[in-house]
Amino acid sequence: MDNLKITLKFLTPVIASEPIHIDAVLAYAKFKHTNDLDAAHNRLPIKKTNGVYHASALRLQSPARIVKADFNGSLRPQDMNTRLFAPNALRGSKYLYIDTARGEHKAELNSYIAYESLHSTGYFFVVGDKDEIETLLNTYVFGIGKKSHAGFGQIESISIEIIDEDKSIYCDELGVMRNTPMHVFKELGYKKTSIVDSELATYFPPYYKTEPVECVVPSSLFYDKLFEVAVDDFF
Repeated sequence: MDNLKITLKFLTPVIASEPIHIDAVLAYAKFKHTNDLDAAHNRLPIKKTNGVYHASALRLQSPARIVKADFNGSLRPQDMNTRLFAPNALRGSKYLYIDTARGEHKAELNSYIAYESLHSTGYFFVVGDKDEIETLLNTYVFGIGKKSHAGFGQIESISIEIIDEDKSIYCDELGVMRNTPMHVFKELGYKKTSIVDSELATYFPPYYKTEPVECVVPSSLFYDKLFEVAVDDFF
């Protein structure tokens, strides 16, 4: 396996409310390829140490600007399927009337923060099989981040290069590169310092449902310091 740097060129801003890890992206691609959840979560073409994939979270190239993304959310017909609700009595078949016009069931405006790189560029770092990773990404991955199905985080191109250093978990230049359990971070020879952030977080796919543990986490979404720039600087 090789130390790899993956460079993505984006067509649209990326919504990243939490770190986007490349192992999660590849798990999606692997499942699309094999239809095998176990393979998608546990047999990725990536080096693994004590349950942690050597696979970084996304870093966007700065400078970047923040873009607000608003979506109107409402209940869908399938959300109201009677199989999802129990009758409103121990005996009988009557259901509680649900008012969809007001309260918690009403349509609402959901807002997300999206990030747009001036250079439309982002990076992942990973230790793995270059050929298989390249095939999975180019075949199945066309967007990343939240609301990619709605046009955010759309990818124009992906390129992969072999580099000398493993930057997938930690590097001196950028700090912590991915969510990593504290004990694994120490076992790998890294030290937690005052500038290393930690919190309860998940660290392997599927990230949205696995049990959180105390992890060191990336302190930034950006490849280097974020410089706020004026809108005019993008045009």
